[in-house]
Amino acid sequence: MKMKLVIAAAFAASVLAGSGVAHADPAPSPDPNAPKCWITGPDQDLQFVPCGWTYSRSQGWQQVPPPPPP
Repeated sequence: MKMKLVIAAAFAASVLAGSGVAHADPAPSPDPNAPKCWITGPDQDLQFVPCGWTYSRSQGWQQVPPPPPP
C-alpha cells in the first residue's frame, strides 16, 4: 500500500511541477488588417503602419498616445 502511495505522490509532484512555469502575455501588436497611416517613427523614419501604432527597432510595436484634448 505504501508503494502505491509513493508512486501516486511522485506522479502528482511531476504533473504539478510543470504548472508552476510562468507564461508571459504576448507583447501587444496591431491588427495587420487595420487601416494604415503614414507617421514619423521614433527612429525618425517615415513609416506606413496601422493607425495608432509605431514601430522601433529597439522597442518593437508601441501604441501612440492619443493627442491631448483642445
